[in-house]
Amino acid sequence: MAATLKEVVDNCKVPGEFMSDGAEVFLTHTEDMPVSAEVYWSAFRDFVELQLHMEGHENLRVLKGFGEVGTVVSFFYDPADFSVGQRDQKLVEKDDSTMTWRVQEAEPNELYKSYEMTIKVEGTTTAKVTISTRFVSAIKDRAERRQDIAYHKVHLLGARIRDILNFVVRERLGGKHRFNLEIGCSREKMWGIVGNFNDVTWIREATGTVVTGLRRVIHFTENRSLEVRLAWADTSDYLFVYEGDNSPDFLHCKYYRGRIQFFAVNPNKVRVTYDCSFIPANDAPMEEFKSWFTKALGTRITWLETTFSEPKPSEDGPRTTAGPPAFKKGAYSTGARGIVRGPVEDVWKGFRPFGRE
Repeated sequence: MAATLKEVVDNCKVPGEFMSDGAEVFLTHTEDMPVSAEVYWSAFRDFVELQLHMEGHENLRVLKGFGEVGTVVSFFYDPADFSVGQRDQKLVEKDDSTMTWRVQEAEPNELYKSYEMTIKVEGTTTAKVTISTRFVSAIKDRAERRQDIAYHKVHLLGARIRDILNFVVRERLGGKHRFNLEIGCSREKMWGIVGNFNDVTWIREATGTVVTGLRRVIHFTENRSLEVRLAWADTSDYLFVYEGDNSPDFLHCKYYRGRIQFFAVNPNKVRVTYDCSFIPANDAPMEEFKSWFTKALGTRITWLETTFSEPKPSEDGPRTTAGPPAFKKGAYSTGARGIVRGPVEDVWKGFRPFGRE
């Protein structure tokens, strides 16, 4: 997963004027959202609450304020296996009349000498969201500095817009559900499959995939297909987040986000947490949609357990007590030869319950 994102970052062309020491970098990105401008803007009511839903912001602490303009938060920045560091950000603008929100780095740090991010929301029934960032890098290594700029350009700005959309969908519209299960195999085994963007064997009925950049088209049985986008991935946290847009026939959603994370229980068992966010297609009532949708999705999630759980040592391992081996039905065969001291008729009676005469 990290390799997929790294390849896209490596292939990104960064303007030469951004690369000199002390250069100011300015980047912007615009997307239409599947919610109204009013609903999207509702995410910015509380600065602290919103920060809690930003991927890559870990160990959030409030240094000053209560969520209003002037509030300062501190977090460890860990964006998908790239440059990491401690950052303090301050909310400097939240204008309801123009739907403009702006944050700045509270003070220089090891990543940025200065940093400002602005989000502006426009439109009515469909929110048109523009995010822009202006910063001066403090990263000394030229290759790492280029990587951080490219990461902003090809991924971070769009991902941040959709982080906010995901927050709105879950906390304002109620389109959310969590599945928890345990699988009888190691965390490394599951991450080796799910953490590979080219591997779809963990998705039920998937027959293959074609990856282009941060998007992949998954092919299913019965000539069905679904396009999804890599939203976030973090190898150190065993975390994968993906999104799908406007899939009324397959997912029955106009927005869908899946967030899957693996936690080791022991060397032979992994706990899986799968959070999904969704907006029903055709504006179906949320609670009615959620009722049947989560049941249908649940069968796909539990399929992971039955498919990837490995036999327990007591089922397949060496015998430790006397008696016949505990074979799985249909999985093994065996044979034996010996002498039984007794009349043939009496011995044969013992086999009659196993089949016809």
